[in-house]
Amino acid sequence: MTTTGAALRVAAIVVALLATTLLTHYVRGGKAIYFFEPHHIVWLFGASNTAFLAAMLLLLYRVARDGAAGVSLHGSTLNLAAVAVRGVFVGGGHFGSSAFALTEAALSLGAALALVLALHPATAARFALSAERPRAPRAPEDFPTAALAAGCVGWGVVASLLSTNVDHLFRWICLAVSIYLEAGAVLPQRALLLRTKRLPALTAHALFLWALSGALRLLLWVILLLEGELHLWLMLGDFVHVALLADFVALYVQSLAAGELAEGMAMGELDV
Repeated sequence: MTTTGAALRVAAIVVALLATTLLTHYVRGGKAIYFFEPHHIVWLFGASNTAFLAAMLLLLYRVARDGAAGVSLHGSTLNLAAVAVRGVFVGGGHFGSSAFALTEAALSLGAALALVLALHPATAARFALSAERPRAPRAPEDFPTAALAAGCVGWGVVASLLSTNVDHLFRWICLAVSIYLEAGAVLPQRALLLRTKRLPALTAHALFLWALSGALRLLLWVILLLEGELHLWLMLGDFVHVALLADFVALYVQSLAAGELAEGMAMGELDV
């Protein structure tokens, strides 16, 4: 899996999603079908975030049980930042009146923080389920995470300013920044997996849930598009997010089809 080939595949998926979105919007003339209500958006957004929460909980369990091999501290830190910023967005508007959305936001923040603490060398030992059981070591990471985070935050601010909706601008900035931080979090995780060439089976399941979360968010954008709302610059972040995960999902499905998953689960890891 070459870097150039992966970049071309990601770019092709993003372009295809953008082209389909713009074509659909302009063919329909931006007309709304008046079928979906705001609470449908709240619940779908919450379902996406719940899938993401399940992924973090599964990773947290695996790290506590077997160690941090195959799980990126850098990626998890970016996800923690994304969840924290997203919580500000959830706290207002229709989301702020939903007990489900608020509960998910609180649980996601706690799970993301716990995962970062479980991965960090200074606190990892406190999260081990058994001090006697050998735990796989965490591979060293060398990734420009600070620059990546700054770029995600900066582009998120720009994306929100380019959005046609300027009401409640601070909340929109928080949403855009969280979207781009989530997309950026995939990069250090992918880099770690490609460098170690081994993928713990539970980590594979967790990243599949991560991809499911992105797919549900795409469905949310489709619904908003059908209701005449085009938030192109926010959608772009999720398009990139899904595109970055697409190669991994393809690998995951191929492993299932080839029967490698069962063997990998018995061994505790899969070849990448």
